[in-house]
Amino acid sequence: MEKMSPVPALPLIINCCMSALGCIATIKLIPAFKDHFISARLYGMDLNKAIKKEVCNQWHSLPH
Repeated sequence: MEKMSPVPALPLIINCCMSALGCIATIKLIPAFKDHFISARLYGMDLNKAIKKEVCNQWHSLPH
């Protein structure tokens, strides 16, 4: 019977690559869609709550 590696390398490598791609996509897409969200008035509130209470809005102070 073969010994198993203590850390399976392939799933770990795949997970790290997918995490890096997700991070890069997030960093690139959020600024790209910023103007669309502002024009659709989708800022300054928690969209997942039933009560649309305004939250701290510092979206406009972000660098363009």
